[in-house]
Amino acid sequence: MQDRSGGQTFSGIRQSVAAMPMRDKAIIVGSLIAFGMFFLDPLVLHWARELDPNVRHIFWTITDVGKSGWVLILSGTAVLAFVALGYRANHKRLRIGRLYAGQIAAFIFLSVATTGLFAAFCKLAIGRARPRLYDEVGSFHFSPFAFDADVASFPSGHATTTFALATALALLWPRFAVPLFTAAVWIAASRFLMGAHYVSDVVAGAFVGTVGTLLLRELMCEHRTLFKRSDGGPCLRGRRVASRSRGSLLPQWALSPSEWLDRVAPERTALGQSPDGSSPPSLEKPAEPRSEKSESDMGARLQCRPMIPPQSQSHRLHTVSTP
Repeated sequence: MQDRSGGQTFSGIRQSVAAMPMRDKAIIVGSLIAFGMFFLDPLVLHWARELDPNVRHIFWTITDVGKSGWVLILSGTAVLAFVALGYRANHKRLRIGRLYAGQIAAFIFLSVATTGLFAAFCKLAIGRARPRLYDEVGSFHFSPFAFDADVASFPSGHATTTFALATALALLWPRFAVPLFTAAVWIAASRFLMGAHYVSDVVAGAFVGTVGTLLLRELMCEHRTLFKRSDGGPCLRGRRVASRSRGSLLPQWALSPSEWLDRVAPERTALGQSPDGSSPPSLEKPAEPRSEKSESDMGARLQCRPMIPPQSQSHRLHTVSTP
């Protein structure tokens, strides 16, 4: 009973937050970021400096995932490849399926690119000093348009990229939303745990990446490009096309798994053949040979069966015509 009431309370809070206008949401997030700048950033920075070097090395390893370069290269290449293959396709359904996959890759590319450009402009316009300069200027020092990496801390570019990618993938595949955002939180947290950003920088970057991707989805809903509006809210278009064309997104010259195995390991054993090249033994029970006694018994039964002479055609006609 308590679990049900708790779930209803959480659902009511979520619906009330979702019903709030964007201006009110921006005011709340801005207040939280300002509170973090004034109070949380110095405390977390002192705590992060006392971390174990081995723990810091782990976060240095996973923080590079937040770079936008590899996401833009992969998604941009996928857009060009699927569009080129789509226009070269001969079948209509095959063309539609490949162009649909190109739209998905374009949505991921635009989500990361647009939010990254906005974050880069905010870095330049705000010009907040990085934590490495905390001992000299503190956590509340700003130098707008200084064109210096040391005063380009707010917001975090890694957090923007990570949450933009996680939001885009979660909108495309909602069942993986929890692991995607969990990984995004850890990657974004590595920025202030290493001392590269403040906590408020990371929160602002996560906000920019998430909200920017949602706004891009709303724009695509207006043009009915990849998303559409339904009774339950925005949803993907073309799921039926994607399911029908799932096995035909690659060109005809692409190798199937069995052909690829034949090229890589030509000496592999076929499915219906034994290792020595002979056919495998049959699993059926072999027929037992007939004995002479069984054959003689069968002949005696055939001799004892009465022979019924076939009726002639005239006799059958005469029998049918007789009343």
